[in-house]
Amino acid sequence: MADVHDITGPHLRGLGIGVFVCIVNLTAYGIGSPLMGKLNDLLGAATNPAMMRYGFLLSPISCALGAILLWRGSRTLEKIRE
Repeated sequence: MADVHDITGPHLRGLGIGVFVCIVNLTAYGIGSPLMGKLNDLLGAATNPAMMRYGFLLSPISCALGAILLWRGSRTLEKIRE
């Protein structure tokens, strides 16, 4: 969110944060939850609940991937500002 504050400037901060939070929530609830459910269905978590732990391993992996993408994006943003 700090980058959104920095990019949008003082006059558009509210709009920028609103759009950012909306996109994050739509992505999380619109893609993340169905993806987790589909993965658990494929792993057979309905018949063997212990298989659900493998589906939950997707969460930290996706967080790590998101952190890598944010890091690369920050490097690109620094190059643009130079």
